[in-house]
Amino acid sequence: MTKINPGLISLALLLTMIISSFLAYSVMSSFGYVTVQDVRFYGPNNELISAHLYVPADATPQKPAPGILAIHGYNNQKE
Repeated sequence: MTKINPGLISLALLLTMIISSFLAYSVMSSFGYVTVQDVRFYGPNNELISAHLYVPADATPQKPAPGILAIHGYNNQKE
């Protein structure tokens, strides 16, 4: 029976995590065509609301473009 090196498994898992995180961010930002900002503001009952603001990367004051404010879930959780 072959014994698997725990260091090799740890390295493989770390690389998988790094690559997956980069891929998830790339998809979320539409591969660089959209900037994503974490924003927080107070709602009508003084509760802190957390959201993501998606704006096209080429939007400027001279060339305005629509953005999307995505407000997430319950209790400021974005998952």
